[in-house]
Amino acid sequence: MRSDNVNEALEVCLQSIKNNKKRTYIQARLENSELESSNTKRLRKNCDQTKILLEEYKGEQWSKDQLEVLAIQSGLTESQVYKWNWDRLRKDRPNDAEDMELSEERPS
Repeated sequence: MRSDNVNEALEVCLQSIKNNKKRTYIQARLENSELESSNTKRLRKNCDQTKILLEEYKGEQWSKDQLEVLAIQSGLTESQVYKWNWDRLRKDRPNDAEDMELSEERPS
């Protein structure tokens, strides 16, 4: 039942995204450079933003559409949402070096 509500919300968000005129690459770069040039302090994501991202996290890379929807829902940029997912995937992935050490210690 919960997934039906989430799917409906995703469809509504995707439809509104498609209806709106998308920003061009140049516009996005200009906006980002303006943000980067200001001396703003880096902030942590608040509890609501983290909750939204964790609810959608399933241990796999998100699609472009999912990134757009989550960015709108959370109030973050698409690149922030992408980076959060990328970092979380790396955090949850087992460390290859530790795995190799453990396998070498086990007798065959």
